[in-house]
Amino acid sequence: MTFNILNKTDTPTLKTTIADLLLIQRRVHGVESSVEYIMEGIENALDNAAFTKIFYVEMDGVICGVCFGNIGSSISKAGNYIWINELFVSENYRRKGLATFMLNELITWCRNNNIKGIDLETTVDNEPAIGLYQKFDFVFDQYAFRCTLLL
Repeated sequence: MTFNILNKTDTPTLKTTIADLLLIQRRVHGVESSVEYIMEGIENALDNAAFTKIFYVEMDGVICGVCFGNIGSSISKAGNYIWINELFVSENYRRKGLATFMLNELITWCRNNNIKGIDLETTVDNEPAIGLYQKFDFVFDQYAFRCTLLL
């Protein structure tokens, strides 16, 4: 497995593959979209790479996981943090440790880039995601759908 960051100079094929994964992820959550619309979002993110990051996991030559986040400044964390908008593993690659691998790599990247925390949300009924975040000691708020990990 490899953990990579998408760059502006990466191939259109790679960007489209990531857009396809994000399209599936959005549909799982009942949000209709198109690859073209998601590609616009990816290009916007890459144009603002100082503040946005698109990470992806490749296993056996297949892009099978994606994580999209925005970097912001936090008073409570006394520095920058990353807000994870999307974290998705392709259905055929679930239960193989990819999400754990992705979060471990993301945490390492954050520490190497002086990012002080990770924030994200999940739905209260997303038991696999909640279990994953608990494994990493994310702190859940009283509603158990927004959680934070301080690094």
